[in-house]
Amino acid sequence: MSNRLAPALVLALLSACGDDTSTSTDGGSATSSGTTTTSTSGHVPTTSSAADPTTGASDSLSATGPTTGDTVTPTTSGDTTTATTGDTTSPATATETATDVTATTDATSTTAATGDTTGDTTLDTTTMTTGTPGCADVTDCPAEASECHAPACQAGVCDEVALLPGAPCATGVCDGDGTCVECVLPENCPMGQLCIAQQCVPPTCDDGAENGMETDVDCGGPVCAPCSPGGACEDDSDCQSGVCTGQVCQAAACDDGVENGGESDVDCGGPDCPLCGTDDACDDDLDCESQVCTLQVCQAPTCDDAQRNGQETDVDCGGPTCPECQDGESCQSGTDCDSGVCTGQTCQPPTCNDNVHNGQETDVDCGGPTCPKCQSGEDCLVDADCDTDACENGQCADPLPACASAPADPATGQRCPLFMPCASNSECGVFQGCQQWFCNPSKTCELNALSNCGTTKGGNCNAGVMFTQTDDPPVDKRFLPPDNVNFREVATLAFTVYNNTASALRLDKIPLTLETMGGGSAFDVSSAKLYQDSGGAEFSVGDLYVHLTGNPFSFPANGVLGPAAGSAASQVNAGQSKRFIITLAFAKEKTFIAGRSYRVKLVNPAGVTFKVGFNGPDYVGTNCGVPPEGFIGAWVTAQNP
Repeated sequence: MSNRLAPALVLALLSACGDDTSTSTDGGSATSSGTTTTSTSGHVPTTSSAADPTTGASDSLSATGPTTGDTVTPTTSGDTTTATTGDTTSPATATETATDVTATTDATSTTAATGDTTGDTTLDTTTMTTGTPGCADVTDCPAEASECHAPACQAGVCDEVALLPGAPCATGVCDGDGTCVECVLPENCPMGQLCIAQQCVPPTCDDGAENGMETDVDCGGPVCAPCSPGGACEDDSDCQSGVCTGQVCQAAACDDGVENGGESDVDCGGPDCPLCGTDDACDDDLDCESQVCTLQVCQAPTCDDAQRNGQETDVDCGGPTCPECQDGESCQSGTDCDSGVCTGQTCQPPTCNDNVHNGQETDVDCGGPTCPKCQSGEDCLVDADCDTDACENGQCADPLPACASAPADPATGQRCPLFMPCASNSECGVFQGCQQWFCNPSKTCELNALSNCGTTKGGNCNAGVMFTQTDDPPVDKRFLPPDNVNFREVATLAFTVYNNTASALRLDKIPLTLETMGGGSAFDVSSAKLYQDSGGAEFSVGDLYVHLTGNPFSFPANGVLGPAAGSAASQVNAGQSKRFIITLAFAKEKTFIAGRSYRVKLVNPAGVTFKVGFNGPDYVGTNCGVPPEGFIGAWVTAQNP
């Protein structure tokens, strides 16, 4: 606001300076630094001397009406001249003269100045005039005022007063002291900015206030750092933990579904949460279940990663997938240990009494260089592993009987008896003619006597039924007595029946004679069996069982096998033939028979009966082909090896 001097003071100053020039209210004021010139006429001031009015450009106005003058106030910096241009209307008479006066002061100015009057400073001056009072109210004053001021009429003088704070101005709002500033309140600033020291500034994340787009003081929102637990939030991204619940940031937890806190992956890793699984992110080995972190990814356990992980019971050993652990390493069960012995969760060294096949043993607690020798049937590598000093095909064998090393029978090729335990074919015999002695998969001696391999006896006759016998096989043979088994069954006789009739015939009864040797008895034979030969071997799997006759050589059988016609396997179709085999069976309940021999003979073919069809009438035709001495079977001899 400008400071104006009272009119009386202005007159006093002019008088003191010896200047009797009157001052008109129609003019303006000129202000300069050092010299001030004031022009009060309604015309442009002249440069003539005031002492010689005849030499100057003095204007004399004579009028009967109002006079309008233009006042110009120029302003300069340094020697400042102020010219005010205005249309002033002054009443005058015809005799009044308005004189242009120029008043100059060097030391004392008629202008009151604020601030420094030297240099390039624009002074705020107010020139008071005498004459008609300046204003009755504000409407008498100029409508325009300086920025952040409003015109006012004070004590009859036009003045300016500062606008209230917040009033709009060219660059912002007024501050209430007459200055235009950017702001006085936050509301004066663009949305989101703050008013600090009357200037609008963007909010910052360290100004100690919740402002801008923050959700709490200096945190949250799209710009500032996330808030700590307990801070206000609008969504998860506002929080350090990434969890905003009920508009409050939650502390990181190991079950919140978010990777936060010290976790290396979601809810795992770090100092507080469970270990991470395979393919989860990690910072170091300690974050992983496998204890192996490679390229910040947890690796699956392996048996060569130098860590005890997965299902291992010790480092890279034990469990279902890794190698067995060595002595002294940790275990859960014997299967974790190379020795097979886990005691006190520690693998133990093998011993010869730990009931486990381990160390250099060839079987459980036996064999090898340090343990006792193995018994028959136990595993071995060399003969020295066995108590019998015989290792056959990886197993300890019983000492070979004398028959195994005896010369083979020159007629049959047999060495040891049928059914004897064996380890190789040579123990049983050698191939001789139609006989093939071998050690079968059950590891017992067996005979594969080929059918239709020898000479034929009988036949060569014409009748409804013709018989022939293959003398070889069956062949004389030795068998093991029925010790430790229920019975032994051995083939003794084979013959072929040719049916030359037009009807199917069924073999029903066969009269046989038993011969014994070496003390054998008819009562030693527990039964005789009739089979239909399937072809191939003398007596083998595949032969069709026809009939069994118990105690055939004692009452009531008296050497007759049958009746057998009820079995379809006994049938010989018309125009065809069938080969039948008779075996003798010896039960363990019978008399001890070692060293005894037995064979059967078919002497009287007339006693052989057939049925026509199934249980039909007896065949009454003729038969032929059995020689006078009959069909004689092979000797079967019971023999211990």
